[in-house]
Amino acid sequence: MDSYDRLPYDTKPGRAMHPARLLALARRSGLACAGPDTARVLEIGCGTGANLVPIAAAYPRAEVVGIDLSPVQIGMAAADARALGLSVRFETLDLHDLRGDPFDLILCHGVYSWIDDPTRDALMERVRGLLAPSGVAFVSWNALPGWHVRGALRELLRQHVADEPDLLARVAMARDLLVALASSPLDAGLGALLRDRAAHLLDASDTYLAHDYLAPHNTAVYRRDFVAHAARVGLSVLCEAEPGSDAAPPGTDDVMRLAHDPAQMADFLAGRAFHRSVLCRDDAVFGPPDATGMAFRGVLEPGGAEGSAMRFSRRGVPVMATENRLLAVALTVLAERAPAAIAADALEAVVTERIGIPGTAPLLRRALDTCVEHGFVELLLDPPAIPTRLGARPRAWSVARHYAARGQAWVPSLVHEAVAINALDASLLALLDGQNDRAAVLDALVGRHPGLTREELEVRVPGRLAMMVASGLFEPQEAP
Repeated sequence: MDSYDRLPYDTKPGRAMHPARLLALARRSGLACAGPDTARVLEIGCGTGANLVPIAAAYPRAEVVGIDLSPVQIGMAAADARALGLSVRFETLDLHDLRGDPFDLILCHGVYSWIDDPTRDALMERVRGLLAPSGVAFVSWNALPGWHVRGALRELLRQHVADEPDLLARVAMARDLLVALASSPLDAGLGALLRDRAAHLLDASDTYLAHDYLAPHNTAVYRRDFVAHAARVGLSVLCEAEPGSDAAPPGTDDVMRLAHDPAQMADFLAGRAFHRSVLCRDDAVFGPPDATGMAFRGVLEPGGAEGSAMRFSRRGVPVMATENRLLAVALTVLAERAPAAIAADALEAVVTERIGIPGTAPLLRRALDTCVEHGFVELLLDPPAIPTRLGARPRAWSVARHYAARGQAWVPSLVHEAVAINALDASLLALLDGQNDRAAVLDALVGRHPGLTREELEVRVPGRLAMMVASGLFEPQEAP
């Protein structure tokens, strides 16, 4: 772990790893798992803790544990937890020494493909041994066939820097080669593929290059082999943490009808290079799905009408159209309320009121369930409350304020994403402590940013506040 001590990984929160999402998928599948507020959560390979700290802050009654081999990274994680007054436990620990009571949720991101074969076997055995009967585990891994070209580029970079012992110098040499490759005239065959991948990596961080492309271990596997590995230790693949991400590309129905292994065929056709798999024990007992505490969050934006259909987009890219008026209204309501989630029964009530036709709840549930399967709607179990309007004295989430105060270029959100911020945002977050009204915030910003006039700040600040609201950076406040 010396490389991680020398160059700690830029750990970030991941929306797909949030307990509200993973445990909702478990309940939807019929597992009687714990809710996120009382769950026992373990992260193996927690790095600097930036994924686990926001979880512990959002669910203070949960028992949260993170382990990593790097004492430097664990020290950073523990320092953040102490500064925020969290009870999360971070330990420098080898997974071979991991023991204890079972966990309702185990997170393992960026570990499976990045260790040697014996350690990978031990990892899966520990996950199985520590997983509660109705618990689930998140395991991410590099996948074939999509990683073939990335793997070729990795081997090229590793051979290029093989004689350089210093890690930071190796990263610099690799970056120089990437720049040269990206600007090369290669336009055919493997060379063109390497050029395109190199161009994609130009903006990659030093930590990513060091630990993903220059590390001694990075093993990609086919889905069928991952499933078989899980089965050997008594685990089953339940679903993907991002529903719909394992689908076959559009227009491939004729090919898929011939597939003996549809999931593996879909990976080939899509060129899949990465999976975020949700696992359960192979002896798990499944019952009927439990909708108690379930809520929906919108991830699409209305894109206007197209004939009798309503179009919806994700980040400006059209992804679906529907003539189902119930669903169109529901997706519109979810977009209006985002990033806040809406309880299932509350959403049904709002849609029924807008449609003006009672008794449509069963039809709406089926339509929303299909949207969840395709990743068009996010299903959550007891998600954190997120305000979408600011009070007179706004208060940003304490976790976001802490990360901004220590100079981080991004901050965690209550949606469990890393939100990029600039210097003005960092100053704003420091002032948004629930004590200052907007006039006081502007007054203080004039002193902190002498290069900006008050008039300029009056123009810029509302837009930055709107970005923060849309990103889920504010915590609820009681009405005065």
